[in-house]
Amino acid sequence: MHIKTILFLVCSALLASALFIIGGGGNQDDDFLRVNVAYERCINCPHDRFLGRHLCEGCRNLDDAAEFSRYVSAPPHRNTVFFGHPKFEVKTYKDDRCGNIDGVPAAICTDKKISGSVLPKYSCIYKGQQCYAEHSMRNGHLFHNEIFCEDLVEP
Repeated sequence: MHIKTILFLVCSALLASALFIIGGGGNQDDDFLRVNVAYERCINCPHDRFLGRHLCEGCRNLDDAAEFSRYVSAPPHRNTVFFGHPKFEVKTYKDDRCGNIDGVPAAICTDKKISGSVLPKYSCIYKGQQCYAEHSMRNGHLFHNEIFCEDLVEP
């Protein structure tokens, strides 16, 4: 059986059980929202790899983003960090994509080589305060070239 078929069946079963549990009255809009969130998480929106590498929920400034990047970045030692708790949705106009629907601050962090250091030291600059991005639901890859910031900060 194809992996997408299995994923669809598992998600369908989870959604059916969620509908059964919440189907006993109450606010239908809230129920729909809960099911929608469950569905999007079930199909990797947002993807765990994206969350681990690019979303720093506790970051409040560039120093926090630099420290976050220190532990998650891989060669070429450049990382885009999004701050906060954005909401995500499946992007239906493009295959296999998930993106944030709330604009959040974003920073670009690069490795500063320090001799004798086990972990690299990062330096970050803001890309913008209201940024949107999409990533693959298959592997969490961030589409760096398609990041949009309403208030783009030029380096």
